[in-house]
Amino acid sequence: MKKITLLPFLLMFFVFALAQENYFEIESIERYDQFFFPVFNSNNTEVDDKINIYIQLKELELLNGFQEEHIFERVALDFENGINSGLDGISFKVLNNTENILSFVLYCTFCGANCNHWSTYYNFNSQTGEKLVLKDLFDINKNELYLTYIKNQIEKNIKYEVEIDTFVEEAEKERFLADIIPKIQESKTFDFYVKGDSLHFDIGNKILKHYEYYYIGINTKTSIHIREFENWLSDYGKNILIDNNKSTFYLLANEQQLYRGTIGKYPITFLWNYYYDDFYNAIYIYNKHGKGIHLNGKKKENVYALEEKNEDWETTGFFELEFINNEYIGKWYNADKTKSYDVKLSKL
Repeated sequence: MKKITLLPFLLMFFVFALAQENYFEIESIERYDQFFFPVFNSNNTEVDDKINIYIQLKELELLNGFQEEHIFERVALDFENGINSGLDGISFKVLNNTENILSFVLYCTFCGANCNHWSTYYNFNSQTGEKLVLKDLFDINKNELYLTYIKNQIEKNIKYEVEIDTFVEEAEKERFLADIIPKIQESKTFDFYVKGDSLHFDIGNKILKHYEYYYIGINTKTSIHIREFENWLSDYGKNILIDNNKSTFYLLANEQQLYRGTIGKYPITFLWNYYYDDFYNAIYIYNKHGKGIHLNGKKKENVYALEEKNEDWETTGFFELEFINNEYIGKWYNADKTKSYDVKLSKL
């Protein structure tokens, strides 16, 4: 009787599993030994473009291919060319790379009179290229339930980390916790990433950055198994986190997406950077030029009034936009409002 060996089948399984764990191929754009920026590639160039354009526009204010010298020139510290403040370094780490979700973190250092360090977490749907925020994954009617659970778990973890610290006096620990715990409970969202079978929350940026000189080595991350959230997840969240389905549909719950459209006849790409209450910050490019133009302003009722700034922070124009039928419709005006063009933006 002929012997059957399992080795080829085990090798095939291993190769298949490895392929599933690394859905995107990752390149690194590098400059000196301080700047490392990711470029993601898969068999879907449309998705790749959405992710890469998003992070380049948000973090570098410049699309690859439109730089004069290097991709970091809009944001990097450069004493040789008289730029005395800016990023002193960027690096990244990929945390989850599957056919469902891509999660990674950027580590940045900014130096002016002093240097500051922070981490920025990104989560994308691997099938659509849409950026995920926490509320996308949960039932909107159970917002308070899951947020309360996350806050309590983070509080529990921070208390434990402080308790086991043997280098800080008890009085200092008590003062620290008395200040930090209310900030945790008042938070409405948290930096997070997906890795394996858990959601991981990091409060280092939002809450602990002012206390680094007290607790340099404290663990600011809290991990919660996805199954603990099962009763609070939206259908989309269950589909992508628990059922491990390749989600090609998207329920838009946040504005932090790329938009494509026109100012008059000129094609542009537009990104909301962040918003807080009624204050909004955005950046856009003319597709022909690929260099970011900053916008700041407020939302009143359904109208977004945004002021356009150049690199010297001079006003160069204005936007007035309304969100109608999942599109931004409105006008662009030049600095003295003697010219105007129609604006129309649709989610990419």
